[in-house]
Amino acid sequence: NVLHVFFMSRYGIYLVVFDMELFLSAEESERESCREELKFWLNSITMYTSETGKTSPVAIVGTRGDRVSKEEDYQSISSELEDMFGEMMVWQSLIWYERKGEGDRLCFFPNDNTLTEDNKVSEQLLFCIEQSLASSDYMKEEIPILWIKIFDEMKSLHRSYLTYEEVMRMAQEKYEDGLERKASKDDNESIEGFKALMKFEVRDMLRFLNDMGMLMWIEEEELKDVIILDPIEYLVKPATTIICKHLATKDDPYRTMHE
Repeated sequence: NVLHVFFMSRYGIYLVVFDMELFLSAEESERESCREELKFWLNSITMYTSETGKTSPVAIVGTRGDRVSKEEDYQSISSELEDMFGEMMVWQSLIWYERKGEGDRLCFFPNDNTLTEDNKVSEQLLFCIEQSLASSDYMKEEIPILWIKIFDEMKSLHRSYLTYEEVMRMAQEKYEDGLERKASKDDNESIEGFKALMKFEVRDMLRFLNDMGMLMWIEEEELKDVIILDPIEYLVKPATTIICKHLATKDDPYRTMHE
C-alpha cells in the first residue's frame, strides 16, 4: 500500500478485481473484507487519477464465474455495488458490461477464468478496454521519435535504474547531429543555448514516459536524479528483503536471515 501510489497515473485504465464467492459469502467477516478492499481501491483511483472532476476509466471484474453463475446473483451484486459506490466520482468513468441479447447491463464483468475459449465476458472486457484506449486523447498525442529511440536504448541496458545524468548523456548523443545542424543554420543561437533547450525536452520526455507507465520518474528535488526502469526490481524486491519472516513456524521451520 505504501508503494502502489507510485504506479498510479491518470493515463491508464484500471481493473478492480474481486472474488464473487467472498462478496456473497455467508461469513460476515469475508463479505466485509471484500467490500472494504473494493472501497479502498476505488478511493485510491479517485485520489490519484482524478482531474477536472473525472477519473481514469475503471472496470470492475468479478472472478469465480464457474462457481457463481446464477443470473440473480449477478443482479444482486450489481445492485449492491451501485448502491455502495454509485455516488463516487469514479462511477462516472465506470466501464459497464453491456450484455448483448440479455437486455440489461451490469456494473461489473462476471468472469469465468476456467473458460479457455468462447469467453464472452473476457472478450467484451477486452473490446471495452480497446475502445476506451482508442478514444483517449493521450493515445493520440504526437511525440518526437527521438524519445522512443532514447527509451529503447535505456531499456537495452537491462538495468533497474539510470541516473538523470546518464539519460542526459544518451540524449546528448542522439541530439548530436541536431546540435551541429542547429549551430550551422542559426549563428545567433549557440550550441550551449541549444543544450539548455534540450534539457527541458528531456524533462518533457521523462514526464511523458512516466505518465505512460513506461518508466518511473518522480520530479521532486530529492528523487529526480533517479530514473527507475524496473520498479519491481528497484523497489519491491528490496522492500520484501527488509520486510520478511523472522520467526520459524511448525509448517515452515526456516526463517529469513539477512544483514
